[in-house]
Amino acid sequence: MPTSPHLPTPEEALQRAIEHHEAGHLTDAEALYRQLLTTHPQHAMAWHRLGLLALQVGQPQQASQFIGESLRLEPNDVAALCNMGHALASFGEFDTAITHLQQATALQPNMPEAHLNLGEFLRLRGAVGDLTASEASCREAIRLRPSMPEAHNNLGTLLKERKRYGEAVEAFEKALRLAPKYADAHTNLGTTYEAMGRLDEAIASHKKAIDIAPESGLYHSNLSHALMTKGDLKAARESGEMAVKLHPDLAKIHANLGQAHIRLGRPDQALICFQKATELEPNHATYLNQIGANLADMGRCTEALEPLRRASAMDPGNPELHNALIFFLDMTPGVQTGDHQQERQRWVERFLADTVPFGKHHNDPDPQRPLRVGYLSSDFHSHSAASTFGACLLHYDRTQYELFCYANNQQGVGKCEDEVTNRFRQSVDHWREISHLDDEEVTQMIRSDCIDILVDLSGHTTGNRLRVMARRPAPIQCTGWGYNLGTGLSAIDYLVIDPIMLPPEERPLFAEQAMDLPCGIHLQPLTDWPEPAPLPALTHGTITFGSFNRTCKINPELLALWGRLLVAVPESRMLFKIPKLETDFYLNYYREVLASHGVEPQRVEVLGSTSQYEHLAAFNQVDIALDPIPQGGGITSLEALRMGVPVLTLKYPTITGRLTASFCHALDLEDWVAERPEAWIAIAQKKAQDLDALAALRRGLRVRFDDSILGNHALYMHHLERLYRQMWKRWSAGQSERAQL
Repeated sequence: MPTSPHLPTPEEALQRAIEHHEAGHLTDAEALYRQLLTTHPQHAMAWHRLGLLALQVGQPQQASQFIGESLRLEPNDVAALCNMGHALASFGEFDTAITHLQQATALQPNMPEAHLNLGEFLRLRGAVGDLTASEASCREAIRLRPSMPEAHNNLGTLLKERKRYGEAVEAFEKALRLAPKYADAHTNLGTTYEAMGRLDEAIASHKKAIDIAPESGLYHSNLSHALMTKGDLKAARESGEMAVKLHPDLAKIHANLGQAHIRLGRPDQALICFQKATELEPNHATYLNQIGANLADMGRCTEALEPLRRASAMDPGNPELHNALIFFLDMTPGVQTGDHQQERQRWVERFLADTVPFGKHHNDPDPQRPLRVGYLSSDFHSHSAASTFGACLLHYDRTQYELFCYANNQQGVGKCEDEVTNRFRQSVDHWREISHLDDEEVTQMIRSDCIDILVDLSGHTTGNRLRVMARRPAPIQCTGWGYNLGTGLSAIDYLVIDPIMLPPEERPLFAEQAMDLPCGIHLQPLTDWPEPAPLPALTHGTITFGSFNRTCKINPELLALWGRLLVAVPESRMLFKIPKLETDFYLNYYREVLASHGVEPQRVEVLGSTSQYEHLAAFNQVDIALDPIPQGGGITSLEALRMGVPVLTLKYPTITGRLTASFCHALDLEDWVAERPEAWIAIAQKKAQDLDALAALRRGLRVRFDDSILGNHALYMHHLERLYRQMWKRWSAGQSERAQL
């Protein structure tokens, strides 16, 4: 009789399937796993291996179902628990993934891979306390197996996120000593160097990663970002385009390329990139926020509000997204001061509801003693904000004030440090780096320094530490200069301002009490300046109007008004200067919009990015500068005035809409301020017809500026320090009253 064929045992069938799996024959392997499970549905290892295969081919949700069936049959299988964690984390189920890894480490505490994965998932979840637990897991994995490069790499990634950059570099270097061809460690080292401001080393590290794995779109994208940070924007765009070509399905790559396009001056291309990133990751709030910011950068602030609001709602725990909404809301036509302050109040309610301020302060209340003043900012470097508060750090009375700077450089110590940083550091009495410290640590530092008056210089801009201010580490707290539009924080006592920027009828809308200087803003030149040139209209025979403001301030409604002006002053020209390398988009856009209002295209010119000295020298091509609305020029108007160029302004009912009016008042140039559009155009027509008067004003404006409250450092600091002393005497008097009760 013929013998019956041998039927494989379940173990033999499983081994055959595994052999196909490991050989890369995935279709055959899947069929064999499923065939085995048809006859032996309780085979836990077959379910586990089928789940691994699903995870390998990019089906993590299906993988979790298969591995879940395996764990139902063998709930203490450590390998299955670890792989289940991987599957769950792949589609964002970090809580459940962490639970599985914690169970695995409890069952097998000496398994370094389990500790490594647990640390990684804790890092990715990012809840309060997770980073500390993540670090502990990574270090346990290293203790168990010091020769595992992945553990050192993961530890480095965690340390970088915690802004412990020096330790992160050491961890990545250890990983690379163990595995010199470890491309991930090279690129992670590069991103750490970038955060430290060591851009050449960052670029070199990313290039090493690309040499090892040239087909990785992510490595090209990381290189693009480092090149962009260095300012090599064209090379950044080329690397970004290569990244998209290699890995078109990764949202981060599109977003990085979009940032390069923005910096170059190609917002239309940037918008395409951010929209693609959002298509790939619809629930990623940052990419949606970038769409809004990009629309605003094009002057389309009204359109920008919708994606900005959606982004903030999508990630309700992220204060920076809400800060972005506040920032661009301030630039949106039709939005009033009350709306601005209500949005700030919403921010406070959302992010500071649980913050408990310190109670009694024990500073010596002597009203006459020298005071310790702390300045809190992320802009202690070459930045427009630094020009507004620079005099506070460079020209103070050292017999009456001891100054502390709390430098919150968001991108790491050294990132933005430059000659201005060094100048400030050398001038003040104490310098504190705080970017690596959490809010509680900064609060304790300020209290330990016994600060009498703490000054916020950032408002709701990037890098602010408003949550420190909310803890009230100093008895007197105020805000001003860098973004002095109010914060909404009741813990901040005073807003340093002036009566033109903030008239009495609007003051009840603010959480802070207004304290007036003759002018709220002062210009501290931090670089060399060119001399003003003669009036260009005397040579050209025609008036050149100019705007050197940010593109986000140039909205369609404003262009319509400027179009009316250019028609009302025949043959006049309009010169824009923008901080972009490539100007074709903006040139075409401005010409197109102004043409729709009757302005010939050849009358409109756009200049791009230059050095700061060349930027200032470009004012020598302008006869009359035009102030934008609703957000007027701050430093831009001050620079124009000091270069001898009068600024024509239309007062708008917000602080930023009245900045230039305040400057004009300080210079006795009230005749350059209009209350209504018709009057604004009439002033421009009148001024443009009297070239002799314009030329005379230009010749004397630099001296007038430097002698005024806007440019005279000693005069400005006299008024400011008198204001500080007034704040202190109020507090001291209050302390005396309490002591008598």
